[in-house]
Amino acid sequence: MPFVYGVGICATFANAWFFMSAIGTDLLWLRFYLFAAYVFLFAAALTNFPPWGTWDRVSPDLWLLGAILWPFFVGLIHLHGLLRLVWEERRVKLRTQDDEALWRLVYRRSGMGRLEFKQALDLGRWRRFKPGEIIFDTQGKTASSATSLHLMVEGVALLTAGRQDGTAATSSLYSGYLFNLAVCNAFGVYIGLERAPIERVEARTDCLLYEWDLKAVERMAGQSCIALAAAWRNLVLYSVGAAFSATCGDIYASSGDSEVPGFFEGARSRDLVEPLTKDELPPFNIWKWLQWFVIMHNPNPPSGLRHNAMPSSGMLGRGRLLATTSVGERTPSQANTRQIMSCSEKLAS
Repeated sequence: MPFVYGVGICATFANAWFFMSAIGTDLLWLRFYLFAAYVFLFAAALTNFPPWGTWDRVSPDLWLLGAILWPFFVGLIHLHGLLRLVWEERRVKLRTQDDEALWRLVYRRSGMGRLEFKQALDLGRWRRFKPGEIIFDTQGKTASSATSLHLMVEGVALLTAGRQDGTAATSSLYSGYLFNLAVCNAFGVYIGLERAPIERVEARTDCLLYEWDLKAVERMAGQSCIALAAAWRNLVLYSVGAAFSATCGDIYASSGDSEVPGFFEGARSRDLVEPLTKDELPPFNIWKWLQWFVIMHNPNPPSGLRHNAMPSSGMLGRGRLLATTSVGERTPSQANTRQIMSCSEKLAS
């Protein structure tokens, strides 16, 4: 029985690119390999799959429409995905110097890239307050802002919280501080404070903040790219650790250096004002890139690729936060309790 190769040049290249897509693990390169494979498959179909060694069209009067149309449309889909991924690798420009400063702080404390930060920036707004103005008051007209997440950029504010014995506790908020931290349960890691009795936050100096309402926080936590939610969890962890260190009198920037002079009077954090150093930005090294490119081709998918790293306690805390109408609400209604169970079941599934 004679054996022949039986596959033409275009079909051979198509199979070669399909092979590369089978061992590639990077999404951008995977899209490129699949697009290239369908280009050669389309070319092979146009020439009616000629044998090896010839480019001549077999049976010129015969057109294999199914073999032509499927590679054409599937190739267009892969091209669209490839172009989107390439476009996301661009350097994202921010509008103002304040936007740049805020990104430096967030990048240093969470590793959030510029593209993800731009998505977060588009969901929030800048806000300014004069000394004595109320940022939010759970008993006043600004009660809705109590369920928003604020990041202090410049200034000093005074947070007032109620104790169970009826007395009040106060805490100062400085540049780089996040509040109300109870809102951060939406990111799926349970940190408590969901019914923390924060009563009001008042500006003590001229304050510049960035604010995300609860709907924006929910979008960043569950309806945006995975990297954005992961970076927010890093930032929340940093903020909780920094708040604990502050109770011991240790207040430092992310570099471990002491904060800038005038920090306690409202000056911007060192993480905001100092430009990024070379050590803080990943350098491009062609040799390391080639090493990564080789390692990226592996027929074994990364371990745990489809697994969920969210703890159930965080999912339940997130469900409770989104179900209650107020973060400071102490006893949710029966209707809210049913909504809590519904949200928790969806998040746990």
